[in-house]
Formats: sequence, C-alpha cells, structure tokens
Amino acid sequence: MKEVICEEVAQETLSGWLSELEAELTVESRATLIKRIKTGRLDYADSVFTLGLIVPVKLENGSILDKITISEPNGKMVADISKRKSSDEEAALRLISTLSGQPLGVIERIGQRDLNAAAVVLSFFG
Repeated sequence: MKEVICEEVAQETLSGWLSELEAELTVESRATLIKRIKTGRLDYADSVFTLGLIVPVKLENGSILDKITISEPNGKMVADISKRKSSDEEAALRLISTLSGQPLGVIERIGQRDLNAAAVVLSFFG
C-alpha cells in the first residue's frame, strides 16, 4: 500500500501514543507500527486502536472484515483468558478476539502480518 503519512509524522504520532499510554516498545515493534501508521492502517482515537488488515477476511455472511478495533483489556478479560490452559499464541488470539469483539474463528483467519501488528498493539496495555 502506498504511504499516505510521512515518516516524521508517523514517528511523532507513535511517540504521542507511547507518551499518552505510558508505554514502551522495542525498536522492532516501533518499526512495525510506524509502517502501519505510514500506510494509514493504524490509528488511535478515543482509547481504541483501529488496525487495517493487509488481507481482508471474507466472512460467512459475505461481508468483508478489513479492520479490527482493539481497546484496553480490563482485569476480568485478562483473568478469563488466563484461566484457560493454552499456549502464549492461543492466549494472544483469545485476547485479540475479546478486545476486538470478533469471534475467535474470525481472528484465527487473519493473516500473520496482521496478527503480528495486533500483538504489538497489545504491548501498549502490558
């Protein structure tokens, strides 16, 4: 996808989010998110991240899922997911499902690049 936001603005945007949410990210995670911001595939407003999918998912009802929203989990959400005996990867998928409001089966169909970006977004809340 073509870049719609310049590098400098994307870096400033990410820095603002990190400051607002009092979060820290690795250099690699920052690079992942800056790419998404530059292409218009990541935004943060009203305490919710909107992540545009590189490869949209066609749902059974024929509609297309081309973005997901991710908000901060509360303690109950994290506790419910932690109760299940599962791998870190499965726990992350369940958390993304819960936070986005999408069924786990839909989240499991999202491409790896998009799941990686969603996992980095989760880092804001860790």
